[in-house]
This record gives sequence, C-alpha cells and structure tokens, in this order.
Amino acid sequence: MSESLSNQQRNENAISDLSDFFQVQLEHLDQLHEIIGLEREALSRLETSEVIRLSEIKSEIMEKIEHCVQQGQSIFFQLQQAANIQNPEAVLRASDPSGSLLEDRNRILDLTERCMSENRKNSSQLKLQNQRVHAALAAVRGEVHSPDCYTASGENQSQFNSRFLGRV
Repeated sequence: MSESLSNQQRNENAISDLSDFFQVQLEHLDQLHEIIGLEREALSRLETSEVIRLSEIKSEIMEKIEHCVQQGQSIFFQLQQAANIQNPEAVLRASDPSGSLLEDRNRILDLTERCMSENRKNSSQLKLQNQRVHAALAAVRGEVHSPDCYTASGENQSQFNSRFLGRV
C-alpha cells in the first residue's frame, strides 16, 4: 500500500513539475514571439544593428526554451511509463483529468507554430533585403551578370563583366 502511495506521490510531483515547465516554456515562447515582432519592425526600418541585437536575444530565449523542452520530456517520459500509454495526449489526459496539462501543451504547440511562421517571414524579408543590397552593389560596380553557362568541361560558370568602382 505504501508503494502505491509512493507511486501516486511521484506522479503528482511529476504532474506539478511538468505544469511548471509548461508555464515557463509558455513565458519564453511569449517573449520569443514579441522579439520576432520587434525584429520584423527593425527589418522594415532597415535598422541592422537592432536586428542583430534582437537576433542575439532570440538565440538566448531559444536556449531557454530548449532547456525547458528537455526537462519537460524527461518528466513526460516518467508519466508515460507510469501510465503505460504511448500517445502523448492520452498520457496527459490520464495523468491530469482536469485537462490543464493538455491545454497548456496545445497552447505551446500553437505558439510554437506562430513563432516559426513569423520567423520564416522575417527570414524571407532579410533574404530579400540582402538580395537588394547585392544588386545595388553590383550596379554600383558596373557588374553585369550573364546567366550561368556551362564550360566545355561541363562545369557551371557565372560570367561577370565589371568596371572599377566609380569609373563609368
């Protein structure tokens, strides 16, 4: 009887710990989402130093999120083994009949998807700005880019005609 009580206590502790990790992860994801929004604004204003600063903050937050995920997975594995269930949703339902863990997990998945989507948009915007800068530099240098062609040996070769900077 004391062994089953001990197992029940361990499960309750694991549920509480997992709930705590979910809350911390949600806080970090909220911060990340906010930083990604600020990054988009900085990209729109062409504020390179601000974009770099925000990217560094983003990396720090991502490390914190990864730590939460690792810790949460360890705790979840304990719950999964105790419930002897493989399906993650079923494990959370069985472990927490109130449904709060499952609700938090779904919020985490939703917010993670939004962060990934917004980050992809920022990445596309950054790539486009980078292409524009390279095109402008090529124009200033007088580089005329011919389409890629193949040499007699079958190698791919880009052809450039250029002039010295400032010379017309």
